[in-house]
Formats: sequence, C-alpha cells, structure tokens
Amino acid sequence: MSQMISAHIYIMFMLICSSHIRISYCNHNIILAIAMQKHMNLLAFAYALASLLIPYFVCGCNESEKQVLLHFKQSIVDKRNNLESWSGNEHCCSWRGIQCNIDGHITKLDLSDLYLKGSIPEDIGDLTFLTNLTLWGNYLKGPIPKSIANLTSLTAIDLSFNILNGSLPEFFCQLSKLQMLDVSYNHLSGTISKCIGGLSKLTYLGLSSNSWEGLLCEEHFANLPSLSTFYISSKSNLVFTVSSEWIPRFQLQHLYMESMNVGPEFPRWLLTQTHMIEIEMPNMSISDNIPADWFSSLLSRAMVVDLSDNDINVPQPSLISAPNNMTLLALSNNHLSDDFFAYICNFTSLSTLVLSNNKFSGELPRCLGNLKQLEQLDVMNNSLSGHIPDFFGSLGRLNYLNLHNNKFHGKLPLSIQNLTELRVFDVGNNNLRDILPPWTGEQLPHLRLLVLRDNHFYGSIPNQFCSYSSIQVLNLAGNHITGNLPPCFNNLTAMTTSNVELGPFALDLGNGEMIIDDSKGYELKYTSGLNFLYSIDLSNNNISGEIPEELMDLRNLLNLNLAGNMLAGRIPDRIGQMEQLEFLDLSRNKLSGPIPQSISELKFLIRLNLSFNDLSGRIPTGNQLQVLNNLSSIYAGNNQLCGPPIQKLCAADTESHEVHDEEKAGSDSDSDSEDEHLWFYAGIGPGLLVGFLGFCSSLHFIESWRHSYFHFVDKIFDKIAIIVALWWRKCHN
Repeated sequence: MSQMISAHIYIMFMLICSSHIRISYCNHNIILAIAMQKHMNLLAFAYALASLLIPYFVCGCNESEKQVLLHFKQSIVDKRNNLESWSGNEHCCSWRGIQCNIDGHITKLDLSDLYLKGSIPEDIGDLTFLTNLTLWGNYLKGPIPKSIANLTSLTAIDLSFNILNGSLPEFFCQLSKLQMLDVSYNHLSGTISKCIGGLSKLTYLGLSSNSWEGLLCEEHFANLPSLSTFYISSKSNLVFTVSSEWIPRFQLQHLYMESMNVGPEFPRWLLTQTHMIEIEMPNMSISDNIPADWFSSLLSRAMVVDLSDNDINVPQPSLISAPNNMTLLALSNNHLSDDFFAYICNFTSLSTLVLSNNKFSGELPRCLGNLKQLEQLDVMNNSLSGHIPDFFGSLGRLNYLNLHNNKFHGKLPLSIQNLTELRVFDVGNNNLRDILPPWTGEQLPHLRLLVLRDNHFYGSIPNQFCSYSSIQVLNLAGNHITGNLPPCFNNLTAMTTSNVELGPFALDLGNGEMIIDDSKGYELKYTSGLNFLYSIDLSNNNISGEIPEELMDLRNLLNLNLAGNMLAGRIPDRIGQMEQLEFLDLSRNKLSGPIPQSISELKFLIRLNLSFNDLSGRIPTGNQLQVLNNLSSIYAGNNQLCGPPIQKLCAADTESHEVHDEEKAGSDSDSDSEDEHLWFYAGIGPGLLVGFLGFCSSLHFIESWRHSYFHFVDKIFDKIAIIVALWWRKCHN
C-alpha cells in the first residue's frame, strides 16, 4: 500500500513541478501548497495517470489465481495466439485482459472477441475477487460452471455470443451485487427462474437469442427498480404474460423483445415507460391500434423504434407531435396506410425508414425530400404508383433505396446518378419503361446491388456497367434488353477478386430491410448474409451473340442465370474456372457444340440447367455432376446429346455395342450347338436302355431265340479262345 501511495505522490510531484506549482516541505513530509495559475484540472489528470500505472506498482499477482489463469489457457484453443502474454514467467497483472487490485488479486477478466474455443473451467470460481467477467464473442461451449456462484463480488458478467448450452443457472440470483448480466446469443434453453427478479441492483439484463420456454411474468421483475436495459428473444415458445394493471418498478431506456407471444393486445404496461430511447419489439404477435398519446410520448424521446412484423395501426397520426431526435423507424409488415405516410415528412432527423409490406398507395409525398439525413429507405411490397420522384437525387446521404414490387411507371429520374453514397438500388417488379441507365462507376462508386428486373427496360447493356467495380448483384431479368453481352464484364472486380475488403461499405440490414433475389428461379429473401451474395441474372431478355470468354473470369460468382435469351455459339471451355458457382442456368437459348468437360470441376454446383439448346456430343460426367437432382431434365431438348444420364447412346458406344452383340450372337450360336448335343445324348440314353430291356425280355420269353443266341455266343467264345491260344503259343516259342 505504501508503495502505491509513494507512486501517486511521485507522479503528482513531477507533474506539478513542471507546471510552476509551488511545493514546500515541512518535517520531512511533503506538504502540497498549490497555487493554481493556469492548469485547473492538473490534479485530476495526475490521479488518472496514476491509476493507469497501478498494475506496475503492485507487489505481484496472487500465485493461486495465476495458476487458475494458466489452467484456463490450457483448457482452450487459442489459434490466433491472443494469449501469448499469458506466460508463467510474467507478472500476471500485466497479462492481456487482466486487471488486479493493489494487493495483486485479479478483479477483471476480459477475454472478449478473441475467437477462443473450449469451455469455461470450473476453477474459475477461485478468482473470488473478480468484479467483472467478460467472455463475449468466442466459441466457448458447455454449461455455465456452477463455481461462478463463488464470485460474490461480481458486478458484471457478459457471456454473450458463445455456444454455451444448458439452462440459466439459479446461482446467478445469489450474486447480489450484479448490475449487468448478459447471456445473449447462446444455445441456452429451459425456463427463466423467477429469482432473477430479486437482483435489485441489476441495470442491464440480456437474454436474447436463446431457446427459452415457459412464461415470463411479473415476478421476474418484482424487485428490479434500477433496470434500464432489457433484451430478450427466444427461438422457442416463450410467452410474456402480465396483468393489464401491472405497473413496473423500473423505467426502461432500452427495450428489445423479439419473437415472443405478447399480443394480441398492445401491452399496456409500456404506457408507463416514459424514458424510452430505444424500443424494438418485432414479431410480438400484437394485433391492435397503438394509442396515439403513447406513440406521441414515445416518439418525443426515442431514437430507435422497431415494431415490425406485427399487425398494428396508428390511428389519427396527425394528432401526434413530430419527434425531435428519432434516427430509425421500422414498421414493416403492419397495416399502416396513406395518412401515416404523409405524417412521416415531419421526421426530419430520420436516417433509416422501413415501411415495406404495408397498405400504402398513391404517389410518394414530395415532402419526403425534406428528410436530408435519410440513409436508408425501404417501401417494398406496397401499392405505390406514379413516377419515381426526382427529389431522391437531393438526399445526398442515401445509400439504400428499395422501391421493389410497387406500381411505379415512367422513367428513372436522372438525379439518381447524384447519389454518390448509393450501395443498393432496387426498383424491380414495377412498370418502368426506359433505356438501361448509362450511369458510370465514377458517378456511383459504391454501388453493390442493382436490381431492375421485371420492368420494361430496353436497349443493350451499356459498357458503363463494367465500371461498377463494387457491384456484386446485377439483376436485369425480365426486360426487353437486346444486343450482345459486353466483353468487359471481367472489370467487375468485386466478382473476380477473392477476399474483397468491404470496410465501411459492408451492408448491414438488421432493421427489417430486405433484398429479394430470384436468380435461382425462385425468390430468396435476404436480410443478412447479403455481403456474401454474388449474382448475375440477365434471364428472359432478347440478348444475342456469344457468351464472352471474359465472363469466365468472375471467380466469385455464385449465381449465373442467362436463360431465355438468344445466345448462340459454344459454352466457353473455361467455365470450370468459375469455381464458386452454385447455380448455372443457360437454358432456352441457341447454344451449340459440346458441353465443356471443365463444367465437372464446379465442385459447389447445386443446380444446373442446360435444357432446350442445340448442344451435341457426350455429356460430361464426374464430381458434382453426378449428384445433381433431376439429371435427365438438365439436358432435355438437346437432341444431339448422348450418354448417361439420358438414354441415347453415343456413336462410339453404338459400335462397341454392335461388336458386343456379334460376340454375344456367336456365343449364343455355340451355346445352341452345345444344347443340341446335350439333348441328343439325353435322348439316346433312354433309347438304348429301352432296346436292351426289350432284347432281354425276348430271350426270356422266346425259347428258340434263347437257344440260338447262346449257341451263337458259344461259337464266338470258342473262336476267341483259339485266337488267344495261338497268340500265347507264338509269343512263348
């Protein structure tokens, strides 16, 4: 302790002297007589600096606790060598993620986001001075150790984003000093103990994304007066049931509840929460009107509001005062109508607005051009009509614009090319009629998803499209596009280069925004994983010419759909170089020649369609081609193809088959001859037997025959005896 005090005094002394602060000495003790001249906060700075240096002045870490840490290191896999500093020869209070008190006891263990694998050792409960245990963002598995019950000094424990299983232990209820408990995003299951409601100092409770079951009721919150942040969601059946008269003791600032059964009525206890900054309650089975007074009160404070995937309405929105600082409003998949849309124009601080899958119709209100902070706008799947307004070009921060599946008509506004931050532009499935926009990569340098499908765009694909170096989804299907495929597609570097660094331009769709991609022949909805989708869909147009060899350089491409065009010539031999392809559709074209053998090198291929072309020759075999579904339909309508899996034999197979038939015929002839001999001998045997038996019967019953037969035999034996005797005599003389 004296060493630490001396350290503090020494640091303060040096700083104060350097700042012209007068110091006097009396009776061998340091007496600080401070005459502040310029630097009023110097003393506070000195103490802060001293606090940072505390670990270097402590006597040394506790040896038994040090052994616990070394055992922890031995029990996990640290492939990235993040715990390299954890060495037996080093001062453990200086190790990564470790803090100690002045006596050398470990008070903080923070191993967050280090990709550690393994389990939490049971002896972690021996670190009895721990106040903060943070292990989020790893791959730790197994149950939560019971020994954590010994850590009675804990004020914060964060085990989120791991793969822990089992139930939520009741021993957490013994940690009376606990202010933060977060076990979100694990594989925990079972019921949530009501004793959680006794942690009176709890301010943060995170239970999201596990498999909770049973009921969550008032007793779970009985004595949580300080609770300000509550996050919960379940992959199983969890019901939140409280009385309509319930008034919680807490005032929440952050509420996240998802995929639970709360409805159908709007939860009345929310009316008592007047300090909300963030409220997210998607998919909560609410089917009710939101009271205008509460909504007005909520919007006056909240920055984030997400009530998506419910069945709610907001009656008389004109009576609601405009919010001051709201940045995100997500109300997709509800029953909102036009009058609410007009009210949105007052939300001038919005950066994200998601209103997809509602009942909006008519034209987009021009006053939306007042939302200068807007970065993301999603009105997909409504009945909006009219022209796409040109005011979008004045929303300079816009990076996500989704107008998919509405009734917009006319041309694309030229002002879209002013949106230099634009990353997603989707106007698919409308009634737009225009030439393909000749925007360049210099005008839209960050564009990553361009969806114009199912409209009436015409003309050829501009070479300017090849300058979109960041593009990863290009969908122009179902239009009237003509001309050839540009040979410059190999300039789409995001599709040619592996491990593209997305940086600040990564897509984060976590507020109900959605992208629909149908390049595989059916619609797939993407709310996450969009950063890993690379797709080109030019199907159902009038594109002619050959497939350019340069297209084969798109090694990152997952989906390629060129079906339903007028493409001719051969399939490029280098198609096997598109090594990431999962879906390939070249059907309903005029392609000819053989199918390249390299197509069998596409080891990730899941779906293939080459039907209704003029392809010829033997169908390649091997690798992934052998396990595809509906093998015969893949090659249907190509009358000159041969070989498995279709029934038609190739010419070489036919010659081989004829030789085989001749050999078989000769073999059959020999077999027939052998059968004839077999039947001959099989027939002569019984004939001889019958003849012999008839002869013997005649001798037995006809006496004259019998005498003549034996007389004849006697003469024969006499002649044989004479011949043998003469031969014997001759041989022995």
